[in-house]
Order: sequence, then structure tokens, then C-alpha cells
Amino acid sequence: NIFIYTLALPVLITSFTLAVYFTIDSVFGSYFKNISIRAGLLFLIIYTCAVLIIIRACENLRISQSKRGKIYQLSDCLKIMSKDPNTELLQKIDVVAKNYKIGKLKNSNKKQNLTTNDIYEYIGLVNGNSLHETFIDDALSWLLKCQGTDGFGLWPGSCPGLYSTYQAFSVLSEKGMLDKIDNDRLHLWIKKLQQPDGLFKDPWSKRDTWEQTYYAAKCLSLIDLQIDSTESKLCKSKIQLILEEKAIRLDRPDIIFFCLGTLDSLNALDEKTIRKLADWLISQIDKLLLTNISLNYESVHFTVMIYQILYPHTRSLIGSESMTLLTERIYIALKAELSDIRIS
Repeated sequence: NIFIYTLALPVLITSFTLAVYFTIDSVFGSYFKNISIRAGLLFLIIYTCAVLIIIRACENLRISQSKRGKIYQLSDCLKIMSKDPNTELLQKIDVVAKNYKIGKLKNSNKKQNLTTNDIYEYIGLVNGNSLHETFIDDALSWLLKCQGTDGFGLWPGSCPGLYSTYQAFSVLSEKGMLDKIDNDRLHLWIKKLQQPDGLFKDPWSKRDTWEQTYYAAKCLSLIDLQIDSTESKLCKSKIQLILEEKAIRLDRPDIIFFCLGTLDSLNALDEKTIRKLADWLISQIDKLLLTNISLNYESVHFTVMIYQILYPHTRSLIGSESMTLLTERIYIALKAELSDIRIS
């Protein structure tokens, strides 16, 4: 990335600009014959700099959003492991939370100013922080506006999706606001998304079916509704197959989490699956302890969430020493991510 921005990208842009310039000059040269070479070169320099600044600004925004997501996932790991950040880290997390600009919701008319994912991360970061109570109310009001005739969209007025519906459900459930949802209508909408093989597929989403199936099953479990027995059996069978033949074999924490979470939501976890995943989890934790936690934060987050699901079922099978060490490593990684954030 450094090489691209310091050398390759400027060269490419300058070359493209020169090509455009000389093409225009050869075709329309007579119209611009009074323009001096110096003026043309000055235009090229200004144009190139402007393009570089715009590209860099867009990249900084993407990095900023990526960093926010990383900080959320690392802090969520600590929350799951009941490890509280110290006062300084909490203050820095508060600075990150303010970056979501929830306070500007009332004064903004932009439909795409925020997404349900932003609200989901924001609530996760500021829960328990009294300084954000007013903003949380604003965020919840905005979130309810994302509810359409069926599920929840990414922003008010957008098409409903399983991912955004799941995130909205998670937030509203945590805040005791599930009574704001039309359960019957939502149940019918989710049922329509079930495929012949038992899995769920949102036609507007490119996410994998095992991921979308988790969102569907989790949403229904949060409002104490279940998939019909025949369809439920199909779903359980297919998810179990993916778990054993794809997730565990490929050593994919993300697929394992979605499959495990689906089976848990459907009350379909058997002892054999629990023991197999407990053994995998012990091995996975040992692997993660040998890696850079910050670079592998997504795998770490999925692994910790898998631990959260398995722990009530098999406490004796999971080494607490390894989890304690992993928690400390996550804490250090979060501290490093927050090191360049200044407390105002």
C-alpha cells in the first residue's frame, strides 16, 4: 500500500493525465493555442494533486471505518470474556464511538448517513456509558425507522435483509424493545426466504447461505418462534453437513460460528457435536496464541463467540488457562489499536 501511494499511483495518474492532455491538444489544439505551456503544466499539476487528495481521502475513510470495526470486535471479545478495559482505554473507545456521529442524526436528512451495522457497533461500544444515553435513544429511534413492511433495511426506506434485521433484533432485544416489532409479519417474511434445501437465502444479499441461515434462525429464536418441524429438520441436516464437511475440515472459524449458532438457535446441538467443537476450540486457541491478534482479529472474534456458545454446554472441556492468556493478548491488541487516539 505504501509503495502504491508513494510511487506507482502518482505515476499512473500522471501518465493518464498526460495522455488525456496530449490527446486534447492534438484534437483541439487550435482552440487552445493561446494557452501557454506553463499554464498547461500548472493545470496538470493541480489536477493530479486534486485526484491524489480525493483518492487518499477516500482511502482514509475506508481505513477509518475498518479500524472502527476492528476496535468494536476486539472490545466485544473482552466483553464476552468479562475483561473490562481501564479508564484510559474506555475514554479512547468513547472517542471512537463519537466518530459514528450519532449525535447528528436529528439534524441530518441523508437516508444513507448511517447503516444498521453502524448502530449495532455503536451500541456495542457505548453500552453502560452514561455519557451516551441521549445518543442511544436517538440511535434506537433511527433504527426503528429502518423497519419496513417485512424486516429491517440497512437504512430507512431500503429493502429488508436478513443481516440488517438480525442486527436490529440484537440491539432491540438487548434494550428490551422487541415489542416494537410485528412478530407475525416478520415470521411470514423469514419463512418465505427458506429454500428447498432448508437453508435461508436473501435474494438481495451475496452473503453465504449458512451465514444468512444463522441470521434467520437467530431472529426467530429472539422472538420465541420456530421454523416448522419439517423445514427445521431439513435446515438442521444441511447445517450439520456444512459444519462437518466444510467448516471443521477447512478450519474456518466464521463458518463454524454460523453453523454452531444456527444449531444452538434451533435447539439442535448434540453431545457429539459439542465435544468435537470443544476439541477444535482448544486447538484453535493454541493456534491464535501464536499469531498476531490484531491482524487476525476477525478469526479471534469468531473464536471467542464460538467459546461463548459452547461454554454453558461444556465448561470442563475448555482450558481456562488458554482463554485467560488469549484474553490478555486481545487486551494488548486493543490497547495497541487505540494507542494513536488522543483523548480530548
